[in-house]
Amino acid sequence: MTGVSIFVHAVKMVLNNLGPALRIGVVPLLILAIAGWALAPDAPPPGEVALPTAAGFGGGFLLMVVSILVSLWIAVAWHRYILLEEQPGAFLPQWNGTAIWAYFKVALILGLLLIVVAVPLMLLGGFVLFASLAEDGQPGLVTGFLFFLLVGLPLTWLGYRLGASLAGAATDAPLSLGDSWRATAPGAADLVVLALVSVVALWLPSFIVAELPRVLSVPLGAVIQWAATMIGVGVITTIYGHYVQGRALNA
Repeated sequence: MTGVSIFVHAVKMVLNNLGPALRIGVVPLLILAIAGWALAPDAPPPGEVALPTAAGFGGGFLLMVVSILVSLWIAVAWHRYILLEEQPGAFLPQWNGTAIWAYFKVALILGLLLIVVAVPLMLLGGFVLFASLAEDGQPGLVTGFLFFLLVGLPLTWLGYRLGASLAGAATDAPLSLGDSWRATAPGAADLVVLALVSVVALWLPSFIVAELPRVLSVPLGAVIQWAATMIGVGVITTIYGHYVQGRALNA
């Protein structure tokens, strides 16, 4: 199936270009980790709720800005390396301010659109979750799967249908969201399969690692974050290359 082939192609893209992938992704993610430690040192552990202080609000805002910049930096550099063969530096990806700004604008519009679509889906998913809770008092695997089918899958699929515009912005070849929608129309059904495969393959390992002792979960979590970032961007790159540029899938 083409959806599976797209994901496999994105994985091979990382494995076959491991050196550049490490240079593009590792140091920026380390910068983000250090920023998180410096700007939000008092963040409560997962599952614990605490009211943030004024300093916490400021640090959280700065951390969000750094996180966005790092994500844009990595994504644009990986798109440009694969599609334009633009080589990263010895330890850091190239910083292309023009492409990063263009990418940010497309990502902002796409994000707002996904939020608009997510609202009714969340309401529907919440109704299903509430109905399940009313029956047995706690959500089960079936409920979680239904919630994913109603909310996560449509949003992921829509992101893939429109995501080619991101790769276009990164490579100085602007592509409107409408053009992306039309270009990916032949693969609409395949992208449903891709959404299922990618969500399971990229999210499930994080849940598994989170249950491990901290001495294992921290380093493994860092590796998974890097791999998920590079493969996730690679999926969008592959969609653009296949449906917009007509490139073959080597998977």
